[in-house]
Amino acid sequence: MVPTDFDLLPTFEEAFLSCYWNSTYLPPVSLDPDDLHGLKPHLLKSTDPLAKKVQKITDNPAVKRILGSSLSYELNVVLLRNAFLENCGFRLESVKEVYDQKQKQVSKHYSVLSHPNLPGYFLKSCGRRIPENEEWQFRPMIGPVFQERTQFTPEAGLLRPFVAERAKKAVQQLGLEQEVVIPTIKLVTLPGSDQETDPKKKYVAVCERLNILNSTETVEKIAGMPRKEQQLFAQKICRLIMIIGIVDARFGNICVTSEKKSRIAIVDLEPVGLEAIKRPGIWNWLFPSRGISMEAAGRIGLGNLQAHLKKIRLPALQPFKDEVKSWQKRAVTLKVSTWKVVLTIVSCGLLALIYAVISLIYIYCIHRALAEDKKLRESYERKINRTESIEKQSELVQKFRVQMNKIFQNFMWYLKDIPIKALPGPP
Repeated sequence: MVPTDFDLLPTFEEAFLSCYWNSTYLPPVSLDPDDLHGLKPHLLKSTDPLAKKVQKITDNPAVKRILGSSLSYELNVVLLRNAFLENCGFRLESVKEVYDQKQKQVSKHYSVLSHPNLPGYFLKSCGRRIPENEEWQFRPMIGPVFQERTQFTPEAGLLRPFVAERAKKAVQQLGLEQEVVIPTIKLVTLPGSDQETDPKKKYVAVCERLNILNSTETVEKIAGMPRKEQQLFAQKICRLIMIIGIVDARFGNICVTSEKKSRIAIVDLEPVGLEAIKRPGIWNWLFPSRGISMEAAGRIGLGNLQAHLKKIRLPALQPFKDEVKSWQKRAVTLKVSTWKVVLTIVSCGLLALIYAVISLIYIYCIHRALAEDKKLRESYERKINRTESIEKQSELVQKFRVQMNKIFQNFMWYLKDIPIKALPGPP
């Protein structure tokens, strides 16, 4: 029997147990360029030689507009922007799925760029990772064993340097400085944007280029290792995923260096919902923004890595796969916080009662959001089929996108940090 959307939702038990999970959240990040604990340490001064090179090659109004805009996945827009940037001397270093009116296809993408006048570095856009009002179109990442989810935040591109800094500290704490390499990432102010108030349109990320193997070569390199070495390699990668909170964990984002003694290189450091930014106002000071917990990011990351490994039909890679699978099983095992249990006992079950009420509210809101989603889609289909005017159809589409995005945002918020283990994922 094929499960329905409602079958894939969390149960009350899953929501209740998630309240007892030992969750940790990163503090919100300040994007104030003058904040010594925020953006300032990651921002290159305009007098820096590297910043001067970046500003010189991006000193074109159209280039700045592309780098500051939301990333597009529409085939015509992508091809147009690709062609323009290549004519300006840039090289396209990313490949993504893009779509036209009929189907998706793989294409080079302008999200990662290199330039002959900027050797040793990549440029990455700090614009929104998902087009505004279209988050609902891009389904969040889903693990293969539990349907746990997260999504890109508007500032994900800007937060790469913060994740890179935390990753380097984690590598030091684990004593893996000689075995793991993390690229240095800095932000540069785009030329002529001093008066720009939106940081997503004001900066571009400059990432150190590492000597790494591509995803296919990485798989072949690991598969060629002895069994014990593969297991140790997998253990290090899994530990890094859990401690750093790497959500989009797959070969291509986690690679092997091309040196004689292979090292692990983590090249994609977008937080994908892990980080949150500081918001102004008394309410946001009392109740600061937060992303998903570190545990949730690690669980989703291990789930994504295992799903990625299932697509690789290579028997020699089996020891690596088995180790990742064992780590994922441990990640979804509840590690109940001791202080929460003690507080429940001391309060004669009051804490458990509070969590039970919260869980009931979450489950109700999740089901209501999905029902609203279904109702809105059905209403949209009826209206669009009865409307012949192109102008009115366009208005309906825009209204639908705004309403759908609001429902999707609420749905994602209620699902936050609830590991769903009721149903298996794809084979």
